[in-house]
Amino acid sequence: MTEDRKFAIRGLLENGFRLIAICCESYEFKLYNPASWRRHYRLIKASALIARWLQKAAFYSAIDFDGFDEKTFWQEYRLFSRRLPNNSAFVLFEQFYKQHLLWLTGETDAD
Repeated sequence: MTEDRKFAIRGLLENGFRLIAICCESYEFKLYNPASWRRHYRLIKASALIARWLQKAAFYSAIDFDGFDEKTFWQEYRLFSRRLPNNSAFVLFEQFYKQHLLWLTGETDAD
């Protein structure tokens, strides 16, 4: 794995954890409104799925991606994004990664 790809995945981690923090600070949640409960529940489920996906990358980032399988990482991305078809966060992750690689190297392949 190239240094540029490592840097791009680390940037993906940073943005992912920021997104999770924003989702957890939802100010729309109203205790007295059951519709708010459902929206908040879906938001928490999406955040948990994103966290699980990024957790392995965070571990491998700590050990400089030794043994990291990028192909599996993106396969999990596709699997999780299908589980959350209405969640644009996963689309944002792939776009961020590709833009970062393009900026660093001119390379845009996410596989």
